[in-house]
Amino acid sequence: MNKSRVKYSLFLFLGAISFISYAQSSKDSISINLVQEKTSDIYPRENQIEPNPLIDSLKNVLKTAPEDTNKIRLFLKISYQFEIRGGLDTAVSYAEKGGVLAEKIGFKKGIVYALETIGGNLFYKGNYGKALDYEMKSLAISTQIRYKEGMATSMRGIGDIYFTQSNYSGALEYFTKSLSLAQKVEDTANIYSDYGGIGSVYSSLGNYSKALEYQFKALAIEEKKGNTYYIASTFGDIATVYDAQGNYSKALEYNFKGLSIIQKGGDTYALAYYYLNIGNIYNEQKNYTQALEYEFKALTLENGDAIVISRSLNVIGLVYCGQGNYADALTYYSRALSTAREFKDKDMIGTIYSNLGGVYTKLKKYKEAKALLDSALIISKIVGDKKNIEGTYSNLSVLDSAMGNSKNSYEDYKQYIIYRDSINSQESIKKIAQMEISREFERREDSAKVEQEKASIIKTAETNRKRIATNSVIVILLLLVLLAVLLINRQQIKRKKDKLVYENETNLLLLKKQQMEVELAKAQTMLDKYIKSMVEKNNRLEQITTDLEELKNLKTKEIDENRIEQIEHLNKKTILTEEDWDKFKELFEQVHKGFLIRLKEKLPDLTPAEVRLLCLTKLQLDTKQMAGILGVSLDTVKKTRQRLRKKLSLTEEDSINDILKGL
Repeated sequence: MNKSRVKYSLFLFLGAISFISYAQSSKDSISINLVQEKTSDIYPRENQIEPNPLIDSLKNVLKTAPEDTNKIRLFLKISYQFEIRGGLDTAVSYAEKGGVLAEKIGFKKGIVYALETIGGNLFYKGNYGKALDYEMKSLAISTQIRYKEGMATSMRGIGDIYFTQSNYSGALEYFTKSLSLAQKVEDTANIYSDYGGIGSVYSSLGNYSKALEYQFKALAIEEKKGNTYYIASTFGDIATVYDAQGNYSKALEYNFKGLSIIQKGGDTYALAYYYLNIGNIYNEQKNYTQALEYEFKALTLENGDAIVISRSLNVIGLVYCGQGNYADALTYYSRALSTAREFKDKDMIGTIYSNLGGVYTKLKKYKEAKALLDSALIISKIVGDKKNIEGTYSNLSVLDSAMGNSKNSYEDYKQYIIYRDSINSQESIKKIAQMEISREFERREDSAKVEQEKASIIKTAETNRKRIATNSVIVILLLLVLLAVLLINRQQIKRKKDKLVYENETNLLLLKKQQMEVELAKAQTMLDKYIKSMVEKNNRLEQITTDLEELKNLKTKEIDENRIEQIEHLNKKTILTEEDWDKFKELFEQVHKGFLIRLKEKLPDLTPAEVRLLCLTKLQLDTKQMAGILGVSLDTVKKTRQRLRKKLSLTEEDSINDILKGL
């Protein structure tokens, strides 16, 4: 159920599309991963969704399904089928039913799936506020149950929303978090989407080299998987970046790569968007013949999308204007206007009014031009389309000048300059902010790369260490095998030896036993000396501490600062360390072999302090000696001994020494 957010068709969700007036650029490229068009113009109406055998089959299974996790999955599968067909309200309804059942039976992952599905559909409907709420709730539950795939999907959904709202900093943050989690769990679907999302953000920030870097990373994933649908989608994304750069040859190259894949699949929606994009690029290059060829291809597809139809008609009008063919330009602008009105696309209506006004000015039909440009101005101000307002004032200035109204022409030109400067100023501020966001993210990215390299080095070192350890074990085993062979041979030889040889070997064993006894006695002596040195060391520490306190209490003139400094230095040198205890345990094990191992097997819950106390008890030291060696008070030793007795469930008559004797 952990699916990536799908596209209803290859380019169903559009990016920032700028259809400007007749006097301006006709840039009309569509970004694959963004959603900024009105959803009422994109999705089919709920009652227009055709009956589907798969949906009917799932509904029949749902009727008799028991209320368990499988039923939740059925709800979400049906929701998904409506989602990909544009029935977003019905998709939300089924996802909500699945969420209610998941709450009822306590299926946390089911709740995550339902919330993320609802959030995704609200996002597609353009309700970004509610979509963000659902994605955040989904993320909170996924985090609570440590469900990394769910966390990655919700984070990417949040990134999509922030990106659509032009919150590029927030979008980068969540896309990057999602990518990090997806990489840890090897979730290639989310990795692909996150790469694409980050690439789109960088493209919007004007950092086209980074945008291409991430889009090509996304492409590599899908090429490895052989998923032609998403390969074509990514080709379109790459083409969009090149188009934004003004690199039209590369934009065309990747559009044609994607087009060749889509033509084999027969997705008419995707074909339409490819034709629209290619035709628009040719128009930007003033290659009007090719531009018209591809825009007409977009129009002639069956089941044409309203967005494509209105935009293609508008581009055709722009092409004819560029050729000076104003009669045909009027025809196609009028058809574009009719389609835009049908779907209440006010942005497009304002743009076409302005374009029509410019054409009527060229045709010296000033009355019609004035009415259209005034309407364009009103609509553009209502929707806040400053770019079209700027272009419309420019067209009005030309119109008034042609009509001999120099005063109005001057005033219109001033308004054109005001809006132009305002847009340029805002664009400059926006670009500066975008550059800062881009630089900050790159700094974070570089830091992350350093951490990844560090982790890689540590991992490599650990791998080498394990390999060395494994090789060492193999060598030891080989030596043991060789030793076993030698021992067997020796036994065979020993059987053939006479009684004298046997007696000699027996004497040798006795000699070795005596040597071991000598070594044991030596180890006991060393342990005794070490214990004595530790006690003396602690006594020196106590005396030094006392001397130091006495010196510090003297009057200023009596203080020997050099002596204090020397004592403090000596104090630091005489503090008991873990190294002291390691040396102690080494000597202790030589005398009492296997004691610590047997102690841990019999009493596995002992603390380090209790183990040390038992070792000193085994050596039959008194309480004061123990306190001195351990560097603690007598009271601490007594309390530790009391806790130990409770842990061992000893009565007053029982002795700790009795337990130690058993070891």
